[in-house]
Amino acid sequence: FVNPLPGGYDYVRGVKLIGEQHHGHDLSAPRGQSIHAIRGGTVLKKAYQVNSKGKGWGNYLIISDGKYVWLYAHMKDRFVAEKQVVPQNYRIGTVGDTGAKGSVHLHVECWKISEWNRKGKGGKPIPKQLWP
Repeated sequence: FVNPLPGGYDYVRGVKLIGEQHHGHDLSAPRGQSIHAIRGGTVLKKAYQVNSKGKGWGNYLIISDGKYVWLYAHMKDRFVAEKQVVPQNYRIGTVGDTGAKGSVHLHVECWKISEWNRKGKGGKPIPKQLWP
């Protein structure tokens, strides 16, 4: 895989903190820094999501290569469209803090398709050190 933030980042936190569901990795970077596709694939979803408390993924993208699903969240800008096919390392957006209560960062998750389909029902993401 390629680094989603080629301009560099500080690692903030990893999968599942005690007492809360946190399935991804938070990578701190300056607002507006370019985000690149970790793997090539098809954009399955381009959306905005927050709950009644103002928390959520904000601007996010879901991209799949047919074997893995990648979720990129809290984006400032998104430069791709749903159903668009993007190559690996393609600039898909910029870092932001939409939907996040706190710092500017990229939240990213990697799932096997089979586990993504079970998300919310016991599915487990792939830890960053094992990303394909």
